[in-house]
Amino acid sequence: MMTDTTVTNPNLQGTNESDGSLPSKRSKTISSAANISASSCTTTTAALATATATTTGTTSTSTTTSISSSSTSRIAVRNLTSILQEAARGGDNENDDEADVEVVNVDNEPSLVPPGPNCTASCWEYFMKFDPNDHPDLKEYSYCVLCTTKISQGPDNSTGGMKRHLQFKHFDEYCFVVQKEITAKEDAASKEANKDSKAKITSHFRAKDKFTDAEAKQLYLVASSTCAATHGLPLSLFEKAAFRKMFMAVNKAAGKIVNINAQSLRTEILTLGMMASEATRRELVGKHVSYTSDHWTGPNDETYTTVTAHYISEDWVMRSVCIDFKVFQGRTTGENIYDDIMTVLARFVSEGQAPDFVQDTIGITDTTGNMGKLGKFLRDNGHEHAYCTDHVFHLTAILAFSAKGVPGVAVAMGKLRAMIGYFEHSTQAMAKLLHAQATSDSPEYKGKRPRKLLQDVVTRWWSTFRAIRQARFLRRIIQSLHALGTIDCEVPTDAEWTILHQTEIALETMASFQETLEGEKYVTSSLVPIAVFQVRKHFMAVTQNSETVEPVKALTVKLLDNFDKRYVPTADDGGSKLGFKWGASVGRCNRYNTVHHYFFVAAYLDPRVKSLLKKKFMIKADYKILRQEIRKLMITKETKRRELEGLAMDESETQEATTSLEPGEAPTTAASEKRAAMFDGLADDEDGDNSDDDDEEETGEIVLVAATTTKKTIHQTVDKELAKYDKVQALPLYNPDGSYVNPLDWWKKHAASFELLAALAFVYLAIPATSAPSERIWSRAAIILTCKRSKLKPEVAQSMMLLKENAHLVRIHYSQIAPAYRNKDLQHLVSIELDFLPEISDVIGEEDDDNLYQGEMDVGQHDGDTFSLSNTRRAG
Repeated sequence: MMTDTTVTNPNLQGTNESDGSLPSKRSKTISSAANISASSCTTTTAALATATATTTGTTSTSTTTSISSSSTSRIAVRNLTSILQEAARGGDNENDDEADVEVVNVDNEPSLVPPGPNCTASCWEYFMKFDPNDHPDLKEYSYCVLCTTKISQGPDNSTGGMKRHLQFKHFDEYCFVVQKEITAKEDAASKEANKDSKAKITSHFRAKDKFTDAEAKQLYLVASSTCAATHGLPLSLFEKAAFRKMFMAVNKAAGKIVNINAQSLRTEILTLGMMASEATRRELVGKHVSYTSDHWTGPNDETYTTVTAHYISEDWVMRSVCIDFKVFQGRTTGENIYDDIMTVLARFVSEGQAPDFVQDTIGITDTTGNMGKLGKFLRDNGHEHAYCTDHVFHLTAILAFSAKGVPGVAVAMGKLRAMIGYFEHSTQAMAKLLHAQATSDSPEYKGKRPRKLLQDVVTRWWSTFRAIRQARFLRRIIQSLHALGTIDCEVPTDAEWTILHQTEIALETMASFQETLEGEKYVTSSLVPIAVFQVRKHFMAVTQNSETVEPVKALTVKLLDNFDKRYVPTADDGGSKLGFKWGASVGRCNRYNTVHHYFFVAAYLDPRVKSLLKKKFMIKADYKILRQEIRKLMITKETKRRELEGLAMDESETQEATTSLEPGEAPTTAASEKRAAMFDGLADDEDGDNSDDDDEEETGEIVLVAATTTKKTIHQTVDKELAKYDKVQALPLYNPDGSYVNPLDWWKKHAASFELLAALAFVYLAIPATSAPSERIWSRAAIILTCKRSKLKPEVAQSMMLLKENAHLVRIHYSQIAPAYRNKDLQHLVSIELDFLPEISDVIGEEDDDNLYQGEMDVGQHDGDTFSLSNTRRAG
C-alpha cells in the first residue's frame, strides 16, 4: 500500500516506503478474479456482463444504476477484498446518518444554560444544555445552536451523537472540531515527550555539571550528523544562527557547543557511514542472502547504483538491508555491473569462513538489455539471476497502455487520458470535482475523502488499471458535471465506458499480483508460480467469455500471446500448466522465458503452496524432476553437516542411490476449512486431502530398511524427511479470522522436525519476487539528492544513505564498532552516543509492532473500496 503516498520512483507509485510491507502501506490482497475453479468463468462472465449493462442510458438515473451495477460486478470479481474490508469495519454501516441519535426540532424558545466544567469536548462549542429547572425531562439532551435541534446524549451524557450531528448536518464545523481535537492530542503528546528530552538536552549542555565542552560538542556532533542523514537535512542548516539560537534558549552556554561547521558534519557523517558498513558486514557474514540491484540517474546526471540484501533471521523473520549505494564508475554494461556486484558481495566474506554468502545468492534485477547480459555473466560463473516479476508483468501490461492495433480500446483510452489531463491542468475543474464529491448524497461519496483522477504513466506499474478504476469510481460525478455544463471537456461515451470497464477487469488480476509481490517484509518468492498461473488463466477466461466486447477481446488476446512468450506454458496437458526447467531457460537476447526454478523450490518449501505445484501448476514429470533436485540439495546439506561434525559415512554415500522411504507422521497442523480467495479452486480436492503422498511414482524405488538398523544413511535421512513433509497438510493463505498465514511462523514451529528442509527454507523463502526494494531506495534517496543539493559529494551521499537505511544495525553493533573510530579521550562517550542514534522506530516506522501484517493501500480504489491485507509482517 493505505493512504495516498507520493513516491518519487515512477515504478512504485503507491508502494510502502517504510517497508516495501505492504509498505506508506502496502496492499497485500490477491484478487479473487484470478480464480480458476469452475466458478471462475461464471464470475468473469458476470463481471463482464455487468460491465456491458452499466453503460445503458445517459440520464442521471441511469448513471446511478450504472454505478450500482458496477459495484456489484466488482464485488463479485474481488470478493476477498470485500470480505476483508467488511471484517475490518466490523459490519458497521459508516453512513447511517445518526441512526442511533434522537433528533427533535424544538418549536418553542428553550431555556438554556452553558455546559458544565466537565464538558471539555471541542464539540460543546456548538451546543448548550437545557436548564434542568425549566426542562427536567431534557437532562439527557443537548441543544445545537446552529440549527435549533436537540440531540440525545443518553444516560452517560455521551458526545458521540453531537459529533455525528455535526458531521452530517454541519460538516465545516465538524472538520473544525476534529482538527481541534487532533491538535490537542498532538500538543499533549509533545509535552509528554518533551519532559524527558528537555531534561536530557539541558543536562548535556550543562558542561560544568556533567560534560566538558569537548565532550558535549562530540555528543552534539553525533546527534546532528544522524539527524541530517536520516531526515535529509542540508548541512548548511546547522551553521545558521537562527538554528543555533534554539539551543541557546535552553541554555545560554550552548552557543560554544553548537557552533560546528558543515565540514565537521561531513567528516562525522563519513565516519558514521563507515560504521554502518561495518555493522552491516558483521550482520551478514555467513548468512544466506539474496539481493536486488538497480541503477538510477541523480539530479547531477551521475549514475548511482544500489544493492539490497534479503535474508531470514535466526528467529524466522524477513530482513532487508542496503549493502551498497554509490556513484557507478564507467559504463553500465553487463560485465561492469557483474564485476561491481561481485566486489560488493566479497566484502561480506570473513577470512577463514566459507563464502556461503556468495554461493547461495540469486540476484533480482529489472529487464533491461544490460541486465540480461549480467545474468549471463552470473550463470557462467556459478551464480543465479532472475528478472523482477513485476517488471516482466509490466512489459505485458503496457500493451494496454498503448492499445496499438486495437482501435476501439485506443480511442477509449485516448478520451480517458484527455479527460484526466483536463482536470489535472485546470485547478477550477479539479475543485469542482472535489466539491461535487464532498456535497454528494450518494453513499459511494458521502462522508468519504474526495479523490482526484489519476493519470497513467507508461513506466509506472499497474497505472493503467489504476487510472481506469479511479475514473470509473468518479464516473457519476463527472457525467453530472458535464451534463450541467460545469466542465468543458469530452467524456467517454457509454460504449467507451464499457470498453474501459472490461479492460480494467482484464488487467485486474495482474495488477493485484504486482501489488502483492512488491513486498519485502513477507514471503513473496513462493507466490510467483501462483501469480503466473492465475494471470494466464484470467486472460483466457476473458477471451473466451461471450460477454467480452470485441475490442477488449482483441486486446486480451494480445496480452495473453505476449504473456505466453515471457512465461512459456508446458506443451503437455493442453498447455494449461507452467513451463519448468531446472536451470535457466533463456531465449532471444539472454531473456528468460519461464519461471525461475528457485521460485518453484520456494513454492515447494511454502506449506501453503507446496500441494498446488503437483495438483495444479506442474505436470507430473516436471514435479518429479523438481522433487529430485530438492532431494539433491538436501543430500548436499546433510553431507556437509556430517563432514563438519566428523560423522562416518559409507562409501556408497558418495554416489546417487535409489530413493528409500520410511513413512513419517504429519505434524498436527490443521488446514483451514475456509479457503482464502487466493486459493479458490486451487488446493481443494474432492476427497479433501491436501497432502502430497498419493503419487507412488514420485518416490522412486522403495528400499526396505531393516528395523534393527541403528545408523541411518544420508539418503535414508533425506527421504524420511521428504516423506514426512509430503504428508503435511496444506495451509491456507488466510486463517478463518482473515489473518494472514505466515509460512515463516510455521517453519519456526516445525524447523526441528525438518532440519534439512528448514535449512533450504532459510535460503529460498528469503528471495524477493521483485526488485522493488532497490526501487524504494531511489525514492528515499531523492530526499537527499535534490537539484538544490547537486554539489553534495557522492561519498557523503553514500554515507548518509547507508546510515539512514541500516541505522538499526548500527545500534546493535555500535558498542563494538565505535571505539575504533574515536579518539582515546572520547571513547568513554560511546555508550552515551548510542542514545543519539536513530531509534529503530525512526527507521522502520512506528507502526511496526507485534501485530502481523497491518497494512492498507490506496491505489486509486474501485467503487469506493481499498485494497487491504490484514496481518502482514513488517519486520525490521
